[in-house]
Amino acid sequence: MGHHGGKSDAAHYGGRASAGAAKRDKETRRGRVPVTSKGDPTRKSFADAKKEKRNRELDSLEARIRSTTDAGQLEALYGEYAGKVNPPMLNNVAKYSDLENREGIRGIHKGDSGSKKNFLPLRHLARVLCSGPYDGSGNSSYAYVMGTSTYDPANDFAAEKNLRMLEQFLGTFAGRLSPGKCLSATINGRKVSVPFYDKWNATYAEEREECVQSIRKILQGAEISMSNDYALRNVVDGDHKLAKKEFHIATAAKVVYGEKPSDKAVPVFISYVAVKRL
Repeated sequence: MGHHGGKSDAAHYGGRASAGAAKRDKETRRGRVPVTSKGDPTRKSFADAKKEKRNRELDSLEARIRSTTDAGQLEALYGEYAGKVNPPMLNNVAKYSDLENREGIRGIHKGDSGSKKNFLPLRHLARVLCSGPYDGSGNSSYAYVMGTSTYDPANDFAAEKNLRMLEQFLGTFAGRLSPGKCLSATINGRKVSVPFYDKWNATYAEEREECVQSIRKILQGAEISMSNDYALRNVVDGDHKLAKKEFHIATAAKVVYGEKPSDKAVPVFISYVAVKRL
């Protein structure tokens, strides 16, 4: 008999002395055992073990990327990282459908996103954003969130903020290229090319501002002004053409409610990048 008068493992699993352990091992491999099994705090489920293994692999890949300078090796490492990471694991990535969902909007505004650093170049980030089941609309499964705000000083705030987000987008991903390379795109019908900027992630605000001003002059020269939506087509990320993808940068006004029914509704402006597969 087992403990407390119950059947023993052998009796329960067909009379074989090793059947209980074999059954538990099988359930563990299939991820059906919770965190522990039979009181053993060291035994983890297959799903948890797989998650930890992936985290270790991603951490190792990130460390290799940080220490690699060869362009060919870097490209291979970026591709490997993008193939292993799940979109929700990346910081500032949210489900595209959450942009229309109150619970999702609340989570985005609170900053509930993944713990992995979002350092991928645009071509690889686009691959991650487009991963997952195709929804038939042409939109990516996930969006890259660049920021949220509850401040609304004027009716055109969303369009004005959107222009600032376009500047940030161009600077951020131009800064992830190799020196001498450019991020090019046709933005709302006008061609723009932004060279690599090593000052975008600079420590001093003055250097970052110098980068912003340079990008602002490029946009002004192309006569790109405030807009509620920027469509980026014919994108070239360094030496890589992203011809089959269209990027949309938008700042949308949403309404989010608190967790309690009595909480007041708050307008939230969400600035994001979505990818449309052409």
